[in-house]
Amino acid sequence: MKLLRIIWLSALLLTSMEVSATWTAPVEIKTVYLHTQHGGYGVFIFSDMSVNPAKCSNTAYYVISKTNNVLFNEIYSLMLANYTTGKKVRVWLDNSTCSPHNHPLIIHARTE
Repeated sequence: MKLLRIIWLSALLLTSMEVSATWTAPVEIKTVYLHTQHGGYGVFIFSDMSVNPAKCSNTAYYVISKTNNVLFNEIYSLMLANYTTGKKVRVWLDNSTCSPHNHPLIIHARTE
């Protein structure tokens, strides 16, 4: 019974993690820049901008918030390194929240 409870709680945790965000396919970074409003953003244009799990109204860019993501510097550095070397990345986008300018929010990033 205890094992069944652990399996059930693990499945529930994994499901809730999956609902909170969505990974993109591997994408090439086309544009990178910093934006100063609302505490600062890293702004990115990718080769495929079709993922929009939060249904944000402005999908011209994906952004990472400097004030709301404790790993902003690390993620921005990873993205900039991949931009300069031409490596593809995958980003994890928030499923429920958009930026103040209604762009999809990047939560995590990884090199492909």
